[in-house]
Amino acid sequence: DELGAGEAGYPNLSAQLADWPHARLLVTSRPEYFDTAHPVSQVLRPSQGSLSSVFVSPFTPTEIERYIAHYERNQTTDTYKTLQALPGMMELLNNPFLLNLVLQSLPQLLKNTQGLRKILRFHVYEAFAQTWFSQETKGREQYLKASACHDFARGLAFELFKAGVLSPQPDYPALWDFFEAKAYEAAREATPLRLSSGLYSFVHKSVYEYFLAEYLYAALMTEKAAVWNESSLVSEGPVITFLVERSQSLSAEGRAAVDAQLFALVEGSKDTPAQAIAAANAITVLNAAGIPFSGLDLSHVCIPGANLQSAICDGTNFEGADLSRVNFNSAWLSRASFKHANLEDVDFGEWPAKNHESAVYASAYSPDGSLLAIGESNGLITIYNAHTLEKLREH
Repeated sequence: DELGAGEAGYPNLSAQLADWPHARLLVTSRPEYFDTAHPVSQVLRPSQGSLSSVFVSPFTPTEIERYIAHYERNQTTDTYKTLQALPGMMELLNNPFLLNLVLQSLPQLLKNTQGLRKILRFHVYEAFAQTWFSQETKGREQYLKASACHDFARGLAFELFKAGVLSPQPDYPALWDFFEAKAYEAAREATPLRLSSGLYSFVHKSVYEYFLAEYLYAALMTEKAAVWNESSLVSEGPVITFLVERSQSLSAEGRAAVDAQLFALVEGSKDTPAQAIAAANAITVLNAAGIPFSGLDLSHVCIPGANLQSAICDGTNFEGADLSRVNFNSAWLSRASFKHANLEDVDFGEWPAKNHESAVYASAYSPDGSLLAIGESNGLITIYNAHTLEKLREH
């Protein structure tokens, strides 16, 4: 999750370990940071044949029940049965951290979700934040309000996002001034932070992602949507998911209002190309929410780098639009118009054609997907980099 950007947005681990030919590196991450457009082999770029991917098995129902019993220290409760009865809850609990959050905030969660047809991950984090700040401000309500703590946590998450770091550091003056401000001292002490190696950070990256999503949602709905233009959200999949689930938790009228604000950001880029980051962020969130774009006039919008993977764009007008680096992988583009659009580095999910002097008899990818071998009728076998199609060797 936190490797940091290198060339092409990803760290070249093989190059960094060039002086350590026998080194073995273990990289852990949540699976949502990879998708069909960004497989593990492309993101980590290992040396030939060196990558082995392993997925940690989720909690089983037996393990969940055992964890609850240990957490409650054998109190005679029906917590496990209570959780089983909540719609959509058990599929969330295969994550130990999420299970811990649920157990910490169960009374508030039950109160918030009464009557809902399905509980989302957003509801768990919402209840956790409410429970945490309620406990931290208990007995101090005269000078510290839970709302002030929420505001600080959301603001801190956004300042971290702008700086591109996960811990406040003096090297980032705006972030550091916000974190150290005397006015926020009490709220800072009540925020779910941890101290490690002299640096503060949220107790878990997902908590940071939740508060960042809450900040962006509040800004969107209070005419402060300009902050959506600060930095790209496209690679922040969990934040986008929180935003989508935040909208899904609203009434039909509330969801329509959120969608209208997001579409306004997209439309605004037609006249103000400088708002391209906000527009790309907005249309990425709309697509993640399953909103179709069929028949819409999106001519001259500026959405470079947006993620429109699997988007429904039947008959969509993209004429004159800036679609550079947009991911259209598996998108439905029947009758869509791209006349005069900027399609530089656009990804349609298909490799470009390669011409060969003689007929191709066979082709095969290496097990890790990093190499492509092509055999021709003239007996020549050529090895290519599967991602760049750079010729590596011939036999």
